Amino acid sequence: MADWLLLRLPRVPDEPASWLVVDARGTPVGPLESGPLAAAATRTAGRRVWVIVPGTDVLLAEPEVPVKAGLKLQQLVPYALEEQLADNIEDLHFAIGKRASDSTRAPVAVVARALLDEWLATLRSSGIEPEAIHAESDLLPGNPAHAVVLLEEDAVFVRAPGAAPVTLPADALAEALEIAQSRGADSPGGGRGLILYAGAAEWQRHSAQAEAARPRFDGVRIQLLTEGPLPVFAQQLPVATPINLLQGAYAPAAAGAAGLRAWRVAAILLLSLLGLFTPPCPGNRARSMRAAAWSSASPPRAAPAEDCCPRCRRWRRRAIPCRASPCWRSSITTGRSTSGSPRRMRPASTGSAKRCAATAGRPTSRAAA
Repeated sequence: MADWLLLRLPRVPDEPASWLVVDARGTPVGPLESGPLAAAATRTAGRRVWVIVPGTDVLLAEPEVPVKAGLKLQQLVPYALEEQLADNIEDLHFAIGKRASDSTRAPVAVVARALLDEWLATLRSSGIEPEAIHAESDLLPGNPAHAVVLLEEDAVFVRAPGAAPVTLPADALAEALEIAQSRGADSPGGGRGLILYAGAAEWQRHSAQAEAARPRFDGVRIQLLTEGPLPVFAQQLPVATPINLLQGAYAPAAAGAAGLRAWRVAAILLLSLLGLFTPPCPGNRARSMRAAAWSSASPPRAAPAEDCCPRCRRWRRRAIPCRASPCWRSSITTGRSTSGSPRRMRPASTGSAKRCAATAGRPTSRAAA
């Protein structure tokens, strides 16, 4: 399988981006790099591109919607979140994630359309076409028994067991730990542990506050990130189902065209196999054998059109000749119907012959048609 290029966009446009090449299992196959997007574009050849955008710019929520909303889910979600949004819903893009079949809550990512357009324009101007765009907060590892907190220079992300991630400013670490404790205790598994990811500088700045929170948790595990959070995000590649912002009008056209071509090829192959392995129809075979036997038993004959009345011309399509026509007289001589099957000899009635002869000179409307 093709490798992935994980590209993380900076929160400030003037800062460098960072990227990491990983395999399908999320294992790094190269060193962590940073620099301008033009340098990252040189690493995209033959790889799938996964772009990670700042979590501070994307709202993650789980509104309650009907279980059987179906195709109307995309229309219901904006109004279910309208009270939580400060901007006009027409200016926002709503991306819906995968939810359980029996769940009344749907995972949703909300981002400003203008900002998403700006990200895509910046990437494409550098020659990068992303296959998926995810919020970094949505890639925070989930744990059924522990709350997970990621502490960075200007933001802190917290994911309680079974809950959606929450993004807060870095100086709101106390509120983040409170969310981790309260929601962890309310989770079905009763998880009360804590896993804290932090860089060396962030840990030095907030270590006292984190150590003071140890008694409130059953266990606290600190993991220092020497290369930043990108390797942690990469571990979620094979196991997590983050919400892809490229949906609806932003869905990649190339992916849809490739899927359509794959379905077209599969349909052609299926029809070819059905044509090869479908047995011939017994009725068609029987008709072909009767036609061959009849053509060999009697010489071919065809009554001239002017010798047949309109009724005979109409009935000839059904292999039932008019009794007053040469076709009928010929069939009496041979003892077979025009379809080739033996028939019982019965002379034509005088009345029907007279009626047929009387109508021979004037074609009917159906015969003309």
